[in-house]
Amino acid sequence: GDVVATGGQWWAVWTEYVGTQLELFQAYTIGGTAHGRQRITTNPLRDWGPTLALTPGSTFPLNLIWVRGGPEAGQPETQTDLRRGLGNASGTWSSSNLATLGFSNFWPDAEVVGTTTYVTWIRDGRAMAADNQSGRFVSHRFNTPAIPHGRPRVAVSSGIVYAGWTATVNRAFVAARVDGVWTGAFASPANLPRAQLLVGLVPNTGKATALSISFGSRLYATTET
Repeated sequence: GDVVATGGQWWAVWTEYVGTQLELFQAYTIGGTAHGRQRITTNPLRDWGPTLALTPGSTFPLNLIWVRGGPEAGQPETQTDLRRGLGNASGTWSSSNLATLGFSNFWPDAEVVGTTTYVTWIRDGRAMAADNQSGRFVSHRFNTPAIPHGRPRVAVSSGIVYAGWTATVNRAFVAARVDGVWTGAFASPANLPRAQLLVGLVPNTGKATALSISFGSRLYATTET
């Protein structure tokens, strides 16, 4: 699940099993009144892997991006797509497809800056990044392979867009888009004996700090120079 907060209030969305089906639920206090657990999806396909992003200043619409599809109990693997929902203070959502190309789209992360929504996710072994700055979502596919089950991260600072993920060599990798051009580099030590997984990406005044964890060891913070 995921949670966002502003002004001492919060909104949470998570996944629960309903029978053998995965569905999304929410609870929130943003808007001034506490609202308990509510079910928000009822699709025949599984809904899971949600991420939330607040709209700065006005809070709403609240952005919810999640995964729809995947293997059902005892069934072959099926295609997974991304859905995007826009929510209001009453707790209701309007949603549409966000990413349907490829076979496996999962583990989204999102951030809203101004009126633009920035998203990163994993598609068929590659990290993806997209935003709707032009009025529609335009995506970019990165060449450095990503592990299939580590959530990538997106961040924006001083007009620079960052995307980070765990590469298949088990090191954190961060790409930055400056003036429309993407460049990238590894952002975790190369000489550790254990896998290093990206767990966070923090922007600050046009630079980014990648947080990665080494199994059985420690947390590393690497800031670009």
